[in-house]
Amino acid sequence: MLAKDLNHVGYGYEKVAELLGEEAAAAFDRDQIHPALRVLERQKPQSPLVTVVRLFQLGQSEAESAINRAFSNLKTEGLLKLGLIEAWANGFRATLALSPHSSDADGELWVAHDLGAHQRPGVLRTDHVLGIGQASLTLAQLTIRSTVDRALDLGTGCGIQLFHLLSHAQARHRNGPVQASPGLCSLQPAAEPPHARARSAKS
Repeated sequence: MLAKDLNHVGYGYEKVAELLGEEAAAAFDRDQIHPALRVLERQKPQSPLVTVVRLFQLGQSEAESAINRAFSNLKTEGLLKLGLIEAWANGFRATLALSPHSSDADGELWVAHDLGAHQRPGVLRTDHVLGIGQASLTLAQLTIRSTVDRALDLGTGCGIQLFHLLSHAQARHRNGPVQASPGLCSLQPAAEPPHARARSAKS
């Protein structure tokens, strides 16, 4: 149901980039969230897509009513059960980031990872799982996607390289902290996301 709700509000790479605009999107890629916050503050009334972006990309707290409108199937209660949000101040905030990722080879994905210091101020955990950085994107673009029988990803991290391997490797092996990350969600309903930190992903 999580995928259904995110698809329904249009939470994808191109839609989010269009919502933020070129300048704010470029700033967000440099870990600067304030330009994006200013853009979204001008969106009145607040759309469900704005709520999702504020919650899962900008690390902001949202009211229960806004979350229920954005997640019409799961509602706030469902997100709490999945461990994706927690009570904070007068509303709720995300416990992780869900970043849209698009590629020509694999379509669109949502990648779950820990919130960065720009999204959640404070000292990072020792087992902090990074999101998709420019180095990860460069590596993905440079990798030759010939069909192979076996592939091994060392130091999997948030798992983005592993997902790219799914499109051209018959057997995939991982060696890294992917099991310590919050998990990965694919837009393809057949994909089974790995889970970690004792979080249950029952929908």
